[in-house]
Parts: sequence; C-alpha cells; structure tokens
Amino acid sequence: MTSRRVKVLVLGSTGSIGTQALEVITANPDRFEVVGLAAGGGHPELFARQRAETGVSNVAVTDEGAAETIGDVAYRGPDAVIRLIEDTQADVVLNALVGRSA
Repeated sequence: MTSRRVKVLVLGSTGSIGTQALEVITANPDRFEVVGLAAGGGHPELFARQRAETGVSNVAVTDEGAAETIGDVAYRGPDAVIRLIEDTQADVVLNALVGRSA
C-alpha cells in the first residue's frame, strides 16, 4: 500500500525554522513534497537556491527589491504570502515567518 506524500507550503523558508524544515522534507522525499516557498527577502541567494533545489515555481517574496533580484517570482509585495496561501493546495502550511509578515 502506498501512502500519499504530504504537500507542504513553507513560509519563512530562509530562516532557521524554515531551513531546518526543508532539510527534513528533502531528506524524506517519499513522505513530503514542497508545493511552495515564501520569504521576506532578506536572503535572496538562499531563497533562489532553495527554489532550485526543490524545483518549486510557486514562490512568494514580500520585498520587491529582493523579488527583482531573485527573478521569476510568482507572488511579490506586501500581500504576496496571503495570495500564495490562497492559491496553493497544501496539506500543511508551515508558518515560520516573523513579526508583521506572519
């Protein structure tokens, strides 16, 4: 019997909790699937690497400048995370955002 993988949307993927969550998810590809990533934009290089490693195109960055640096960001700006959540079918939304972003 095969079980369905859990679809996970990771908010705050570049922070401590988000990066650790992605480590667990990628170490268990038979159990989990990343369906979206979101970050504030403070670490654009890390975010771009995470997107490449997960193969996810469904991404959000709240900082416009960082979104421009990263390129090809589906959702950008202050309401980017909300729109990402509304448009993404996920079994689990891991909210690791801090402060006002959360």
